[in-house]
Amino acid sequence: MGSGLKRQGRVGIRDVAKAAGVSPTTVSHALSGKGRISKRTRNRVIEKAEKLGYKPNRSAQQLVTGNSGLIALYAGNSSTPTGRLTSALPDYPFIMNIAMSASVEAIEQGLSMALSSQTSEASGLLQMGVDGAVIVDPEVKDPVNEEFFEAGLPVVTVGRVLGVPEEMNEHWVDVDHNKVTIEVLEHLKKRGAKRVAVISAPVGPSYVNDSLEGYKAWCESTGQEPIFHTLEGRDYEQETRRVTKVLLDEKDRPDAIFCHLQPVSVEVLRAVIAEGLSVPDEIMVATMSDDNKVNNLDGSGMPDLTGCNLHPEQVAREAVRMLASLIAGEEPANRHVYVPAEITARESTNRK
Repeated sequence: MGSGLKRQGRVGIRDVAKAAGVSPTTVSHALSGKGRISKRTRNRVIEKAEKLGYKPNRSAQQLVTGNSGLIALYAGNSSTPTGRLTSALPDYPFIMNIAMSASVEAIEQGLSMALSSQTSEASGLLQMGVDGAVIVDPEVKDPVNEEFFEAGLPVVTVGRVLGVPEEMNEHWVDVDHNKVTIEVLEHLKKRGAKRVAVISAPVGPSYVNDSLEGYKAWCESTGQEPIFHTLEGRDYEQETRRVTKVLLDEKDRPDAIFCHLQPVSVEVLRAVIAEGLSVPDEIMVATMSDDNKVNNLDGSGMPDLTGCNLHPEQVAREAVRMLASLIAGEEPANRHVYVPAEITARESTNRK
């Protein structure tokens, strides 16, 4: 090309062998942890490989380890009320952020990832030869979690599995939903709330249980009677409107509503405004999950929602890293990881 520059090719196993003064077979054994070679030789090979920037050929590596390099990300029906993960992503930003960040982290770990939300689809993942799975918001006795456990494949859950033996609940990443719920309730109280109602996601995932436990504890400490409604069925929009009207029609109606799911809180805002009530002066609204993009969705001038930053990107990365360690046959530094969360106060609770 006339530039005088020599193109740098991919560093191969023979390059490492030459630099370390050993055979390619020795390099292969040193990097895979197999074979009978001295610790000194193994360390020298690893040092030379790192210095040269050697990256193992994935196909060859799979032949040695027997792993496919494919992991599954499964989000159960409680996470995706539409029943399908792909159709739920635009409306459930927490799940979307989990999926996107998990995919990026998987690539950085030298893995590829398949998405699924249907039990039948997830079962098919086993036939594809996945090496393990990240399961988001597993339900009580989730059949997918049980299938992976029975197959002897590693599983990391986002959220804990309730009602199962400890050995099926060994590795998880979670947010302290009990704590952050109490923080939201205290925030509403400081803004003048006297009666706070909760519109709950379907009971099943641990985050629902933890949040409701936090709400009940807060009510007991403040002397407020618990007021909560659990959404049922698939039509969240219609069900949310019905539940909100029930709350607003009460003689002693609540002056604040806390929702587990962000799309639900948006419907609550719409319903409250449709009733001619002011947000936040008459009714404050807050949500558990959070997404800065969900503001003034339809140009109606709805106030920005107070929510909780649950750091889904960090949650996803922690879960995939933990799974990658398990697949490699290594015990993660921590079997249980709590990711901190904090409130982002906005106009919907800005009562003066």
